[in-house]
Amino acid sequence: MGTFVKNLQKLRIIVSFYRNQVYFWWCGKTDEEKLGFGFKLRCETIANSIDPTQRELVSILMDESLPLQKRLMAIVSRLEALLEELKETATGQEMEAYRGLYETVYFDLTEMKSVLGDFVAE
Repeated sequence: MGTFVKNLQKLRIIVSFYRNQVYFWWCGKTDEEKLGFGFKLRCETIANSIDPTQRELVSILMDESLPLQKRLMAIVSRLEALLEELKETATGQEMEAYRGLYETVYFDLTEMKSVLGDFVAE
């Protein structure tokens, strides 16, 4: 498996985790609901991972000095930057072959921005 697709799959998994967090925030009525079931355990598990990107993102999520919405917006911005960096490393052939997977990540990030109130349609 090539590096591009491996990194794209990894990003797909990370984005799906934070997509869930955005929807917990959006639909939750209490702080506990907004963070989601087992929040601390999920964060501890990720914080103990060997992946520096996941540790960086979960540290933003756990930083209680900012409102949860702001933390999630910062995470989405970082995820967008990671997707753009990944796109820059891909060959035209790789982008064509994995366009569907790339687009799912892109569309999820766009949806997350919209839910968080940080997206203005052009």
